[in-house]
Parts: sequence; structure tokens; C-alpha cells
Amino acid sequence: MYLMINGNPNLHFAAAYKASEVCCEMMDVLPETDLILELSNILEIQKSLMECILTNKHFGDENITSFVNYCDELKWQIRRLGEQI
Repeated sequence: MYLMINGNPNLHFAAAYKASEVCCEMMDVLPETDLILELSNILEIQKSLMECILTNKHFGDENITSFVNYCDELKWQIRRLGEQI
């Protein structure tokens, strides 16, 4: 399953998708913590976005905006957490 661009497979995207797939599976075997759950959620949404690209579907403008805002909020929380450590 490769994203085709001008009739050629996009191997960079395929590799990134595979990495996302593996990360999602790894998250399933890690102990549940707040950080693991948040990371797992981000990776699952990222994988869904990539699947939309591969299948030439649209994730939805509102969903994409919500995801970007969610990621920005988490980045802010992570910075605050890093300052406390």
C-alpha cells in the first residue's frame, strides 16, 4: 500500500505510515498512564489521517482543526510538565 505520486510510489510516506502503525501497536502493550494514553491517541489519529491520504479520502476540516488544536494544547502541557521536573 503506497501513495502514488505521478505514477511512482511515495516510499517516504509509506515508511512514515509503517512507523505510525508499529507505534500504535507498541502503545497497546505499554502500561496505561496518562502520557501513554495521550500519545496513543495522537498516534491513532495520525494513522487515521495517513489512511485518509492513502485512500484519497478527507479526514474533515473540522476534525483536522480539532486535532491540530489538541496537539498544540498537549505541547503546552508537556512544556509545563518539563519545567516542573
